[in-house]
Amino acid sequence: MLIDPILFIVIPMHIRLPTREEIHTAFVQGEAAVVELILDLGTQVEGWARQLETQAMALKELQAQLSKNSQNSSKPSNSRSPYLDPLFNRSINDFRAT
Repeated sequence: MLIDPILFIVIPMHIRLPTREEIHTAFVQGEAAVVELILDLGTQVEGWARQLETQAMALKELQAQLSKNSQNSSKPSNSRSPYLDPLFNRSINDFRAT
């Protein structure tokens, strides 16, 4: 699964906790209001958990990409040194007909 890591870096986690006044108002309104307040918080926490899980997958994918090199990648290296090429290391005399 290819994930755009930048997408998850710029999306902030919107944390909306009830104020002291909202908690008190729910208390005064009764059990149903308190339950609703707590359920709303639970929904937020579940959303954060999903977002963190997605970010963890993106991070894992980025770490895997960073750990690849020309030896363990299926793609050829674009920056292969010419000094590793056997033809490069020959002298001009090696190419003359004898």
